[in-house]
Order: sequence, then C-alpha cells, then structure tokens
Amino acid sequence: MIDLETIWQAEVPVRPFEYFVARNVLNISDLEDVRADFPRIERPGAFPLQELEYGPAFARLVAELRNRDFTYVVGKKLRINLTLKPLMISVRGHSRITDGRIHTDSKKRAVSCILYLNDERDMPEGNLRMLRNDSSYKRQLAEISPSGGTLVAIKCSSRSWHGYLPYEGPRRCIVFNWMWSRTVRELERARHRLSARIKSRCHPVSHLPMKLS
Repeated sequence: MIDLETIWQAEVPVRPFEYFVARNVLNISDLEDVRADFPRIERPGAFPLQELEYGPAFARLVAELRNRDFTYVVGKKLRINLTLKPLMISVRGHSRITDGRIHTDSKKRAVSCILYLNDERDMPEGNLRMLRNDSSYKRQLAEISPSGGTLVAIKCSSRSWHGYLPYEGPRRCIVFNWMWSRTVRELERARHRLSARIKSRCHPVSHLPMKLS
C-alpha cells in the first residue's frame, strides 16, 4: 500500500533540522479506500488509535506503518535507528484555530511523522510550513500541502520548528511518533486517552461499526 521507493527518493535537508516530504505514497485507489474507512471523528484533537473504530483498508494502512521495512526506511532517511524504538499512533480529523502554532514537538519523541489523508477539495488552507525559527511563519524552509498521500517525517530537535497558519476545518491525518522509551510512550498514551475521554463527554463522536487494532 505504501510506496517505499517514493520515500527513498525524497530529499532530506540537514540544516537547521532534518526532515523529508514524500508525496503520493498511496495510489489513488488505496487513498480512496482508506478515506472511506477513516474513523468518523467529528471534533478536533488527537485521538489514540486504540480508542477508535475504523474499517479494513484503514487497518491495512496502520499495519504497514508498523511494518519493519517502513520503519527501517524512515530511520535510514533521517540517520537514526528506529527499529527498536516504540511507536505511538494517533489520528486527527479536524483542525481548530490554535492547532497550527509553531512548535518543535516533544523531546520525548525521536521522530514525528504525519500521513495526510485529505481530499484536496476539502483543504483550501492549512499548508504545513517548515520554519527557520519559532517566531515567524514567513521564515519558511518549505510549504507543504496536506493533500492525501503526502508523508512528512521530522527528526525531532530543539530547532525542528514547524506549524501552519490558523485554520479551522477538516484535516484528516495519521500522526505517528517513534518515542525514546516504552515508559514515555505509555505515559503519552495515557495522556491522550484521558484527553479523548474528557472531549467525549463534551462532544459525542460517532465511529464506523468496526474496531481493529
């Protein structure tokens, strides 16, 4: 399902931080199937994969993200061994106006990745920007459309600034992070579960009638 050769061909800038962008890592047919089986998330925020229900095409995609070959390729591109690092996966369906603030991601993460699953017709705004500092969206290294099939991987550091201009609306993606330790991953999972449950009390969410993990 995931085109590893496309990822191999992606360029990796080194300064001020390492990242890469691989477009069209899913073909159109697979992307449509995954979008059809995407969890019906109706509010903003990141939701742990274990808390969601989804269909078989989405499940196949998740299995490939966990695959050793995929992990090896991402790690090789960013010059870090990820094969023994624990993976944490969460899913987003909507952006709130505060979600795109400039940040570097938690120091608990070795590598952060986003696989966008949007229909371009639903995404008039919200381009992700790789940035030179933490104070200006204009000092950009690259601007990336969050269109379906685009994969972004960032080697986390104190200089790995990124964000997007304020945008509120649909924004479907899988966020997956290789953590420095299993203890850190479990703490992050617990935090995400608590956050999802609090949000569930305030805003009900519907799911597809299948749970796979």
